[in-house]
Amino acid sequence: MRMTVERPSGSQRVAADIAAIAEAPLSIPERAQALLDPLGRLVPFQGAWISLLDPERRTQPPVVAHGFGADHIAYMSGPAGVEEIEQLGLFRLRGATRISDLSVPLQEVYSWTQFLAPTGFCGGLVVGLFAPDGRHLGVLGLNTDTDAHPTEAARDMITTLAPAIAHAVDPLRSITAAARVVTDARAGVVLAQSGAVLPLPGVGGDPLLVAGSPVLAAAAQHMADGSTYASFLCPYRQQQSLERHARVTVLACASQSATHLAAAVLLSAPGDMRALTDRELEILGRLVEGSSYRHIAATLGLSECAMAGHIEDIRVKLEASTRTLAMLRAARRGLYVPSALAAPRSADRRATAHRTSAPRPAERPFAMSLPASLRRAVEAIEEHPEHRFTTRDIAEIAHVSPRTLQQGFRQHMGISPMRFLREVRLARVHDDLRRAGPGDTTVARIAHRWGFTSLSRFAAAYRASFGIHPAGTLRDRERR
Repeated sequence: MRMTVERPSGSQRVAADIAAIAEAPLSIPERAQALLDPLGRLVPFQGAWISLLDPERRTQPPVVAHGFGADHIAYMSGPAGVEEIEQLGLFRLRGATRISDLSVPLQEVYSWTQFLAPTGFCGGLVVGLFAPDGRHLGVLGLNTDTDAHPTEAARDMITTLAPAIAHAVDPLRSITAAARVVTDARAGVVLAQSGAVLPLPGVGGDPLLVAGSPVLAAAAQHMADGSTYASFLCPYRQQQSLERHARVTVLACASQSATHLAAAVLLSAPGDMRALTDRELEILGRLVEGSSYRHIAATLGLSECAMAGHIEDIRVKLEASTRTLAMLRAARRGLYVPSALAAPRSADRRATAHRTSAPRPAERPFAMSLPASLRRAVEAIEEHPEHRFTTRDIAEIAHVSPRTLQQGFRQHMGISPMRFLREVRLARVHDDLRRAGPGDTTVARIAHRWGFTSLSRFAAAYRASFGIHPAGTLRDRERR
């Protein structure tokens, strides 16, 4: 049994400094680097190592590595270094161990004979870092050029400080803090890059968040697309719940955290769903994913006229002046159900089985936000769609070149600026036709009002968008 010796001089100040660093609002690498100063007051080291374990890949990349050669760092970071630490028993939940106290002769330790001893190191210690819930986080190692250090007192003090050091570099801390933005979260997990599911401290689990679930697959897809944040709805039909849906929030793990962690996935109440029906939420999900109106109608077994009616209802409920802005608003607010989470239908399965090509550029997912230049362009078109804009006119309003404008619209909205202008005009015509009273106006008069000069082209575009001839919309209104 190890006897505790008198604490080193200044140990209370060292402990206070380490505790303060552990709670500081810094990144993990910044906290790890800051720890070296108080640790150096306990052990006058020439080499320092703090690593985080990646159990999926069996690696332990350093958060901070000071005083070691590149070959040594590469060896200790990889599976061989992890295996060596395991064989020495240093991953077990116990205190710091000085190199001189190892049960294995130093000449049998590869890292010592190949890297440490040849570069002048004579002493050192290693301690495993563990979270309070038992998670093994990584390793702290300090190496000296004299066998006079570390002392027994320093060794015991570092054993005492190991929980605070582990707290300073625990990657789940930042994830847990980020998850607090979802104030009403009732369940949550951490999704690893491998697909493994880890508990999220302080939050319970849920059957929707078990490994291999469609919800986690949808979350992983958002992260694979480069998103750092995503929100969507999932059907939630538990008997004890009156809610039809749960909100899923996905928060990507910061790049400075452990590399094997992908994202936190949380469940919460759905919030204001704007009276959107299950069918409308499913339509929105497929639109966000990039499907065309025609494909969605065929997949869901809807007529084009019924599909147009759903789209119009969605636009009204989301208080958007155009269908495109309604889709953008739904994506930004997470008011949609991804197709993978929707109830399967026979038509859906047939459409999936026969789909052989990728979505066309105009069917790409809608962006969740727009750059300032595109917002200026969209607002100008929204305010004056009747104006005879050219691409150059819109580019000047956006303060970008026509080429950049075209690329921006394609990237963020999936259509060209002129196509967006046409859709805004069509929406305005559609609204006017639906509001027109008997004998008040004509299709031609309304079309010209909103900038259409060719009635034949206008009629074809209108029918493609709404599944009905413009005169049919006007007659339906007059019959009502």
